[in-house]
Amino acid sequence: MAAAGGRFLTARNVICRSDSSSEVAANSPSDADVTFSNIAGGFPGLGNFDEDPLFFGPEAGDFRLKPGSSCIDTGDPMAASDPDGTRSDVGAFPFDASYRGAPTV
Repeated sequence: MAAAGGRFLTARNVICRSDSSSEVAANSPSDADVTFSNIAGGFPGLGNFDEDPLFFGPEAGDFRLKPGSSCIDTGDPMAASDPDGTRSDVGAFPFDASYRGAPTV
């Protein structure tokens, strides 16, 4: 079913955060199919959660995941595996243990 104006959102394995106190909202949860995603404020959908993704340096545009991120290996289990052969990660960049020496959290 499409939302008013014919729009419908489908999102999988995404991180949606904000640097303000705002939360993600849709006119109606039925206007969106969001799954296996880290959404600020939470959002209905299979596998969704609301936790700090532990980016290396979002202020500098570095959205790679730090070790210990809740986004590692929690993506859609039906999605293609990450380059390291594990379950897909949530977010644009798969976790890479060698990135910047993989500092611990």
